[in-house]
Amino acid sequence: MRTGFMNDKGQYVLYPGLTYVRQFTNYEAYTNLEAIAKRCESVKEETVSDGVAGCQMGSLIAACFLREFLSQGIRF
Repeated sequence: MRTGFMNDKGQYVLYPGLTYVRQFTNYEAYTNLEAIAKRCESVKEETVSDGVAGCQMGSLIAACFLREFLSQGIRF
């Protein structure tokens, strides 16, 4: 499922994804997710070895989101 947090070049982008998620969440959940997404922007600076066609950037983004969720006590 595409949520829009990555563009076709494999780069992390905020607002297409946040706009998509906003449809399904309440205000409090959305603002919390927005803050997490902004903190995870630091992954843009990471160097990946598999280029734009690879999955390494996606795994870095997912790992950042999971770390942030767990640090805030958000469980799945």
